[in-house]
Amino acid sequence: MVHRLLSGSEIGIEQVLDRMMAVIVQIHNPCDSDEILKTIVSEVREILGSDRALIYRFLPDGDGVIAEESVNPQWKPILGQLIYDPCFNAKWTEQYQRGRVGILEDIDAVTLDPCYKNLLNRLQVRANLVVPILVRSPKSNPSPHLWGLLIVHQCSSPCQWHPIEIKFLQHITLQLGIAIEQNLKVETALRESEERYRSVIAAMAEGIVLQQADGKITACNQSAERILGLTAEQMMGRTSLDPRWRAIHEDGSPFPGEIHPSMVTLRTGEPQLQVVMGVHKPDGSLTWISINSQPLFYADRSQPYAVVTSFTDITVPKQAQQALQQQTERERMIYQIAQRIRQSLDLDEILNRTVAEVRDFLQTDRAIVYRFNPDWSGLVVKESVAEGWLAILNMQITDTYFVERQNYSYHESSIKATSDIYTAGFSPCHVDLLERLQVRAKLVVPILQGNRLWGLLVAHHCRAPRDWHCWESELLKQLATQIAIAIHQSELHQQLQLANQQLENLATIDQLTQIANRRCFDRQFRYEWHRLTREQQPLSLLLCDIDYFKQYNDTYGHAAGDVCLTLVAEVIKNSVQRSTDLAVRYGGEEFAVILPNTERKGAVRVAQKIWAAMKQLNLPHLASGGEKFVTLSIGIATMIPTADIAPVDLVEAADRALYQAKANGRNCWFTEGF
Repeated sequence: MVHRLLSGSEIGIEQVLDRMMAVIVQIHNPCDSDEILKTIVSEVREILGSDRALIYRFLPDGDGVIAEESVNPQWKPILGQLIYDPCFNAKWTEQYQRGRVGILEDIDAVTLDPCYKNLLNRLQVRANLVVPILVRSPKSNPSPHLWGLLIVHQCSSPCQWHPIEIKFLQHITLQLGIAIEQNLKVETALRESEERYRSVIAAMAEGIVLQQADGKITACNQSAERILGLTAEQMMGRTSLDPRWRAIHEDGSPFPGEIHPSMVTLRTGEPQLQVVMGVHKPDGSLTWISINSQPLFYADRSQPYAVVTSFTDITVPKQAQQALQQQTERERMIYQIAQRIRQSLDLDEILNRTVAEVRDFLQTDRAIVYRFNPDWSGLVVKESVAEGWLAILNMQITDTYFVERQNYSYHESSIKATSDIYTAGFSPCHVDLLERLQVRAKLVVPILQGNRLWGLLVAHHCRAPRDWHCWESELLKQLATQIAIAIHQSELHQQLQLANQQLENLATIDQLTQIANRRCFDRQFRYEWHRLTREQQPLSLLLCDIDYFKQYNDTYGHAAGDVCLTLVAEVIKNSVQRSTDLAVRYGGEEFAVILPNTERKGAVRVAQKIWAAMKQLNLPHLASGGEKFVTLSIGIATMIPTADIAPVDLVEAADRALYQAKANGRNCWFTEGF
């Protein structure tokens, strides 16, 4: 990636960032996991320009399989291969578990275990880069486990991997690990819901109620009593129209007795199946039931004489479904927030959006981003606060709690939830600080940059105590992770912008004279030529050559010659006034000046100004064949560009004019044009 960029190929760093963001968005899209892995290996191989990129998945028995691959057609595909490497198990599993990145730049330049080198040779690998994919299991040890590896192979030659390439792969594996973790949470939740549902069904029979044609209950079983929370005596004689049932629909609205499945069946003679209803028991609890109703007919009658209503208690799976829906909604909102965060590399915009989203989603009174200083004091750098509460944006806060403990507590336990500052056991000075900030309850999550505590994402509840839910803590934790990524990307973007500017300077500025170089001349000259062709306006060109420069170098030395070139460049640059004009070191001791929208008279005035400035400079040149100070010969050419002539025609005209100026005795200018 970086090598291609630095060598001036078609892929720029901005495009790489855009491609990386596109890959991350694809990872978190709710699509098939196989497609996600295909996208990752394809994009990684293309962006890094490598011969092969693959996802290596660990199997329970210790072996591994190539789960996905993108490979240059000239190299052997290895997709689906089962690979067992005893050298890997012996040395690398624990290191990858700790997040270690494997870097191999040339298998022939280092000492490798024979078994490992043989494996690499079989796979046609000369250099590789291995980044672990770490995933936290939903209900196991909170430490991440090694799910697999993202591997890049260079087969054709050794490769010197750049730190930015490594960071790029680490970003991809981090996001992939998060996506896998989220998928595991959703598979696990569904399985637990199904298990609970099956256990309920296995433990009890259906509730059965018999209602006569008038709707009155005349019989029920013990399961019905248990499910509805009523005794048989309490149910006898009731109808479905009785308001004491307090039944509701799934959306919480009242469930009228006249549309109860038993009443519909009595009216229509048609069975009703799997109608969901919520029933409030006498103790106030809510039971969800799934109801089936079947009509009972006398042989010679078309209207039922009774109805049998059967129902099962679906409270547990219903609650699990609701919890899963709520979790899905939270994850969807987290994803949307994270996506909006990633849409900008402007850190101010990212943090402003984050605190606004946090306060709105949690329905709390204040959300802030607090950034630490080196001395563990801190500054509230971003804030979203509800009307009526104290604004603390840009407040400098020095809390001895942080100064004394520094970041110790936030590396030990990543989330600090306080439901009430007066029962949390805080020191008096800490409580006093929170009182001044109008804080009654708070939820605090660290924002980490590697092992460094960058700052805190904080939710303040000011109006009353508040018990924070686990999902709220998890929400803030995930957002803090996204903020950390955004901070790193923003810092990286700034570094890349600086690097791009430096590269641009190297590419377009003459390093000796610090004015534009020949490459910049060619680009600007072509641009102005095409622009003025459209506008049919004149373009003038000055070619300036230092007279007797070889004799100057022979007399004063090359170091003095460099000083002479620098001083002449400064004179020419200062003689050009308009922002559209460009002074250039054309080559050796020759300089050029591009003068867009300039007729011949204007070009001559610029030449006169340069000539006068050189005379005033009065740089001694005792070896000159003319004046005893450094002088310039200047060729001037002017054209109105058209489709019938080429840019080189203007350059050649200026060159001829320069030759004529030298032929006329030097230290002068000469004009030529159409």
